Amino acid sequence: MELPDVVVYVGERAFYRNLLKSLTLPDHNTKGFKGWIAHDINSGSESWVNKTGGEYIVSDLFKTSYTAAYEVVFKDYDGSELKTDIVKHYQDATPPADPERTGYIFTGWDKDYTNISEGITLVAQYKKNGVVNYTVTFKDWDGTILSVNTVEEHDCATAPDNPEREGYTFTGWDVSFTDVVSDLVVTAQYSIKTYTVTFVDYDGTVLKTESVDYGSAATAPDNPDREGYVFTGWDISFTDVVSDLLVTAQYSIKTYIVTFVDYDGAVLKTESVDYSSAAIAPDDPEREGYTFTGWDVSFTDVMSNLVVTAMYKLKAITDADNINKREEFCIFPNPVNNVLIISSDPFQNKVYRVLIFDMTGSIVYQYYGFVNNRIDVSNLNRGTYLLQIGNKVKKFIKL
Repeated sequence: MELPDVVVYVGERAFYRNLLKSLTLPDHNTKGFKGWIAHDINSGSESWVNKTGGEYIVSDLFKTSYTAAYEVVFKDYDGSELKTDIVKHYQDATPPADPERTGYIFTGWDKDYTNISEGITLVAQYKKNGVVNYTVTFKDWDGTILSVNTVEEHDCATAPDNPEREGYTFTGWDVSFTDVVSDLVVTAQYSIKTYTVTFVDYDGTVLKTESVDYGSAATAPDNPDREGYVFTGWDISFTDVVSDLLVTAQYSIKTYIVTFVDYDGAVLKTESVDYSSAAIAPDDPEREGYTFTGWDVSFTDVMSNLVVTAMYKLKAITDADNINKREEFCIFPNPVNNVLIISSDPFQNKVYRVLIFDMTGSIVYQYYGFVNNRIDVSNLNRGTYLLQIGNKVKKFIKL
C-alpha cells in the first residue's frame, strides 16, 4: 500500500489486524525533508528508514511508528554553520549554545524553531554593546510573521523572501526599513490580479470584453438576439473569476406549429417544425367532384406558425357524368324573383352538376347530384346569370 503525500506520521498498530504486509511511505517534496525515522516501541530505539529503489518501503507494521523528519540549520551572522538538527514533524528543534561575537550581545534567532513542519535555516541575531537595538518584524497581509530582525539604530533591516498570496501580486512593503530608529512592523503589500473576461456570440462575434478582479464576478452584456433561436444563457460561470475566460452565448432553436387543413377547415395533420426547416405534408386529400392541386402556402422554410390549406379545381365534365348531349331543359319564371323552377323531366334519376355563374364567370351556386327542380336564388344580386346543367346552359335574369 502506498500512502498519500499528506501523511507525515504513522502510529504503531496503525494497521493492526490488517492483512497488509508492507506499505510505501511518501517521499515528500517539502523543503528540507530528510526522510523517515522509525521508532521501535519495544526497545525505544530510533533509526532511519532505508530508501530502496527510490521508495521508503516498510514491513514492520505492528510495533513501529514512523515520522517524517526535517533538517533545521542554525547559522551565525557570517553564514558559518553552528548546528544542524534533524527534527521530527511538529516537534521543536534544539538550538546550539548561544554564540558569541566580539563587541556584540546575542539576542536570539531570526525565526521560530518550534512545531517544525519543513526544513528551515535560522540566523543568529546580535546587538552591539552599548548600542540601541530595535526589533523589525515583517508580517504578511493577514498578520502572519514572516521574519524578525534585531537592528542597530540607523541600520537597515533585511527583508525575507517576497511572500506569495493567491490572486495577488506582491508590490513591496508598507514602510521603509533602511534607517531604523524605532521598533517597526513592516507589512507586505499586494495588488489584486485582474483577468480578461470576453463574452462572445454563437458565431464568435465579441459582445463584450471586461477586466475583472481576482475572485470577483463579471457583468454579462444584454442578452443577445439570434433569428430563429431563444437565448438560454452562457456556457460557463463567471461569478468567481480566477483566470482569463471566454464565455459563449447558448441558444435553443425555436419551433413552430404547421397545421394542414382541408377546404372545409378539417385538420388533416399538425406538425412541430424547427425554425427554417420544412414540414412534411400529409397524403393528398380527396374531394368529390374536384382534383387536388396542391397547398396554398409554402412550408419548406418555416419561420412562423402556419395554416396550410388544400387547393382543388373542379373536375372536367365528361360523358361519365351521365350527361346526354341531346337533353334540354326549361326554366321559369324568367326574370325570377326568389325561386327558379327547372323542368327537370329530362334529368329524372340521373346525377348532374348544376352551376350558376354571374357575368364575370364566377360560380355563385353549385350542386352535384340528382337535379332539384326548385332553386332558391333570393340571395343573388340583381342582374343576369347563366344556369348550367351538364353541358347545357340557360340565361336568366334576377330581379
